[in-house]
Amino acid sequence: MTELLPLARKAIEDNPGDWYGAMRAFTLAVWSDLDAARSAFSRWNEPVAREWLTRASQERHERQRPAREVGARDNTTAFVGAPLTPSRDAVAAIARRSLLDTFVIAGQPLGDVSAATARTWADARRRDARFIAILTAGIQSDDHRALRHVVTVEDAERAMKLAAEKGRNTDD
Repeated sequence: MTELLPLARKAIEDNPGDWYGAMRAFTLAVWSDLDAARSAFSRWNEPVAREWLTRASQERHERQRPAREVGARDNTTAFVGAPLTPSRDAVAAIARRSLLDTFVIAGQPLGDVSAATARTWADARRRDARFIAILTAGIQSDDHRALRHVVTVEDAERAMKLAAEKGRNTDD
């Protein structure tokens, strides 16, 4: 499989100071090389396949379910081959199963990781969100410049330190 890092390096070198230009160049390079595309998306193969296979299996199950009586209240009967609408509880159960399979933490489906791993992952995301909020607090929302043109490395380091300290001093 094609290594992605050399493609990323070339995109950065070819687009100095232009993150979006580098992003476009990298994306084009990946999609132009089938091996690179496979490499870039291989970590999502299993969760994506699991999601679509689950959906297809559920549809097949619904199509094969025998016709049933709609209910005594209206004295009507579903005709054979009519699509059946799953109950809200059934849909909710499917959604819960799907999230356990499709929400990925550290490259694994949520349902396959321990509570400790999930909490560690969530704590890191909360810290990251605090960091971004602190770093961008003084910047106008209509300022569309890249952050590296607005804040310094020192600003970012201070914001990360504050975010980490705030996380230790509060219960989120």
